[in-house]
Amino acid sequence: MKKLIGITLLAIATNSWAADPTPGDVDLFCSGMLIRASGLINQNIGSYSGEARASLLQISKHLENNGNILMQKGMVKGGTTESLNLGTSFATKNIGNNVIAIIQKGSNPNQSIMGCLKRN
Repeated sequence: MKKLIGITLLAIATNSWAADPTPGDVDLFCSGMLIRASGLINQNIGSYSGEARASLLQISKHLENNGNILMQKGMVKGGTTESLNLGTSFATKNIGNNVIAIIQKGSNPNQSIMGCLKRN
């Protein structure tokens, strides 16, 4: 999973990044992705009801909490806000309105999010 995150980071990183992102940059990338994924769930929750809605809200809160923890870790480790913004953009492009992809095992958004959650 670490390789997936690293490859993802390298694939979307700008030229200002070194060849190997620092642990702080990876933490901030993950933070941006998790917090944005939480926001996307909250934006699209209106079309769900009952148990599905409750589960998505619980996942959203979990992603936000873990994203905030990773943000603190990333800042302490010297990560850049550029990394945070890359994570946010990655989530927007790869999840968008398809919030169910977050919980579909094997999907790219699910694998990326699970990899980031393991960093915490």
